[in-house]
Order: sequence, then C-alpha cells, then structure tokens
Amino acid sequence: MRKSGRIRIAALKVDMQQSQLVLCQTPTRGWVNLAYARQIQFRKIHIHMSWQFACHITWSNGNSQTFFGKDAEAIAQTLKRISPK
Repeated sequence: MRKSGRIRIAALKVDMQQSQLVLCQTPTRGWVNLAYARQIQFRKIHIHMSWQFACHITWSNGNSQTFFGKDAEAIAQTLKRISPK
C-alpha cells in the first residue's frame, strides 16, 4: 500500500492586494514564498535505489515544482509551524 499525504492550503490563500509572506528557507533552493501555493503534496518516492521524501507544489499561476529530501522537510516544518492547532 502506498501512502501519500495531500495538504490543501486554503488557509494560506492570499488576497493579492495584501503583501502577505509565508517564507520558507530551503537548504539548497533558497527562499520559497508558500503564500502563492495552490496545492502542496507530500509523499515518499523511490529514486536512485532509495526512498526519499518529496514535496510537489502547484503554484497559483499553474506552474509546479518538486522539492526533495531536506528541502521537502523544510517546507513540511514551515507548514506545521504556521498551521492552526
């Protein structure tokens, strides 16, 4: 059975007139503003003969980007920190 997590970022949708930032510093890709994310998916994937944690982000403009390993973990920690409890 394959487990995958999907987190919708309804709480992070931003009115474009506001200049709200949800910044996350990734170890290898620099700063990412998660306020522009439409959807964020986390899962473990099998790559290079090992399992890696991955994060796939679909941005508000329709583009998508995938982060792996420590970058994906940094994004997950940022979302956990800002999520309402």
